[in-house]
Amino acid sequence: VQKNLKELVRKEANAISRAVVRVTILNKGEDAYRPDLYGDTISVERIIEKTGATSNPYRLLDSNGKIVSRLKSDLDNMLDQLNIQVENPVAVLDQEEAKKFLTGSPADKYKF
Repeated sequence: VQKNLKELVRKEANAISRAVVRVTILNKGEDAYRPDLYGDTISVERIIEKTGATSNPYRLLDSNGKIVSRLKSDLDNMLDQLNIQVENPVAVLDQEEAKKFLTGSPADKYKF
């Protein structure tokens, strides 16, 4: 069951209604993505607003935490270079789906 991303953000009284998800990736070796620009790590941030409105939801940060790009095309190029397949449902599961996957029967694992 695919959820709308804004449904994953909790709304509490007097609180900012957004979430920031950050993943840091090692960027070394011969397949490194633009190591001269990013350094030894690349952090990818995704901002999810409860309202659903986000003008630039992606940020690519260098190893010092400085924003290098906000372009989805740069993110796609980096993912392609590093052979990261985010569309693979086993690679990215929300907490509830991960629980189902881990506790399910072997036959259930093929339903993804």
